[in-house]
Amino acid sequence: MTTLPSSPHALAEWLHSADALQCSLHQRNLLWMIASPPILQVSNQASLSCSPALLRSFCSTETGHALEQLVTRNRSHFLGSYYESLWRYLIEADPCLELFAHNLQIHHQGKTIGEFDFLIRDTSTQRWLHQEVAIKFYLLDTQSEPARWRGPNARDRLDLKRAKLSQQQLVLSEHPIAQQTLVEKGIHAVVAQSSIQGYLFYPSSTCLQPYDETEHLHPHHLRGTWHTIDSLMKMMDDLPQEEDDIAWLILSDKQQWLAPCVLAHSSRVLNHSLLRRELVKLSGAPFKPLLIVELARADRAWVEAQRLFLVPDGWPRLSKPAPAL
Repeated sequence: MTTLPSSPHALAEWLHSADALQCSLHQRNLLWMIASPPILQVSNQASLSCSPALLRSFCSTETGHALEQLVTRNRSHFLGSYYESLWRYLIEADPCLELFAHNLQIHHQGKTIGEFDFLIRDTSTQRWLHQEVAIKFYLLDTQSEPARWRGPNARDRLDLKRAKLSQQQLVLSEHPIAQQTLVEKGIHAVVAQSSIQGYLFYPSSTCLQPYDETEHLHPHHLRGTWHTIDSLMKMMDDLPQEEDDIAWLILSDKQQWLAPCVLAHSSRVLNHSLLRRELVKLSGAPFKPLLIVELARADRAWVEAQRLFLVPDGWPRLSKPAPAL
């Protein structure tokens, strides 16, 4: 069985190594969720701890098959639904947690009042937990006043998501109709928790120091940069033209957006000239924002060195609503 480090920091480093190829993409995403910090730092942080034995089991062949079946059953193409299915797997794998409900909607007079992402019984503390979770990717728009963290769909904003969490989602159990539903199901004294994981992308013209005014960002949040085609072309002009130890990959499958990208040396990747050719194809025509990773040659694999979002010129002012994640 694969030997995995038990601390989140060491596990995150392991996911950036060729050793991670021992696990499937879904298994690496599962481990990434355990190892990665959230975007926001909150007092009621939802987290899922794992014993060393349980952690090791996540790289087993049995877990690999189970996750493949889970993803096959989850017919949604939305990244948020995929992320929730992995979170549910972690809940059901924990011997101290009992999943009572997933996506439990509360209705009244034909209207939906709200929805509980997860209702869980913690048997070690005898507490009822209400967990709201999400996977998000935000880009810092410094042209707004004040500056805003926006999703690839510029209408999706971190400040709005945070407000919705605190003012609607996390207080749902306090609504009289929701309380009545919970009491009827034998649920009392619910503790609300939340977790938003993902990446924050800074403009290519700024440094990667955390930008935090009112958003309460986690100090160790995962980060990258965002570029227009012109700014990415200029960045590439400063790189060695024929560098054999650097490659690029456009992540068209959103399930690849979670764990660090690790590929066998035999995988098809883009060198400097091929990436430039792809950028030329995109220039002058509308396109959806793309996630691109720079890969560095490691001992036995290509390993993610940095990630960036490519957005159309004029983003976010000229962006059109993108499909939901």
